[in-house]
Amino acid sequence: MSERPNDREFRAAANGQFLTVLEAAAYLKATPSTVAKWCREGILPAVKLGKVWRISRPGIERMVSTGGPLRERNEG
Repeated sequence: MSERPNDREFRAAANGQFLTVLEAAAYLKATPSTVAKWCREGILPAVKLGKVWRISRPGIERMVSTGGPLRERNEG
């Protein structure tokens, strides 16, 4: 049986591959409003699911290791 995209996304989220705005803010030592702004502006690699943002943990780690923002176009 083939895997549906939602199944993959659910497993990735369950495996800690995505962070909430609050989790990302704590990790980055920033305010939640700043993290949400960075999501809207495409600075953080994130997707909007309904009314909430989910931020890519590997993307944040890559951003921190390179010392700068990742300019990606976020839909939402």
